[in-house]
Amino acid sequence: MENYNILFDSIFKRKSVRKYKSSKLTQEMLEQINDFIKQIIPLYEEIKVDFVIVSDNELISSHQNKAPHYIYAYSEEKHGSAENIGFLMQQISLFLTSNGLGSCWLGSGSPKKEYKTQSGLEYQVMLSFGLPDEDVFRDNMKLFKRKTLEQITEIDNIVFLMEAVRLAPSAINTQPWHFSGTANNIIVSRKLPNPISGLVLNKVNKFDMGIALCHLWLSALHFNKKINFEYNLSDEKRMPKSSEYTMSIHCD
Repeated sequence: MENYNILFDSIFKRKSVRKYKSSKLTQEMLEQINDFIKQIIPLYEEIKVDFVIVSDNELISSHQNKAPHYIYAYSEEKHGSAENIGFLMQQISLFLTSNGLGSCWLGSGSPKKEYKTQSGLEYQVMLSFGLPDEDVFRDNMKLFKRKTLEQITEIDNIVFLMEAVRLAPSAINTQPWHFSGTANNIIVSRKLPNPISGLVLNKVNKFDMGIALCHLWLSALHFNKKINFEYNLSDEKRMPKSSEYTMSIHCD
């Protein structure tokens, strides 16, 4: 995929758009989005996924931010499938932002029965999008309500990579990610929600982890750093009970 820096730049001005104009996008624009979707890079290459663009009359949802278009994400159910979808879908969201379009993650939306599966894959989550009827960009970095860098990592010499990660969106702004270890071996973990909120947040926070990892990957590309993702059992065993191991990242 080309133009990684365009996606990286969009991180610092993107916002979740909840008001859209009713007009549909042109067929040409929808084809450009589909062409981009074919280029997105997965976190886990071995996990089968699919994405489908649908119009608003194909959606059943109690969610209030009605949009002219939605992207449904599908995946086979494997370890890391939710993180993989988050990683992929955030690339799409940033692409939409770079083209002046609004988008918003919808964890509570529900497709019609005929859209519950696609090519043998299970529905995961959706992204609303379209022409915005509100500002699509943030004018000021102070508008991001996020944790400080010190709250998400104690590794001093990767701070330049972490600002993009810090700005990642998450369900009800939970920001569940934490990065420990060293600059060369980063351990990524998810702060576990309490048992009650976990009934809702456990799955969607895994999407959030994929979003944060997407931002880290784009940040590394921007700063010409090479990173490799892997699952390391010895790192997993070092996790406190309040956190869940996600993966390890080797950074050169």
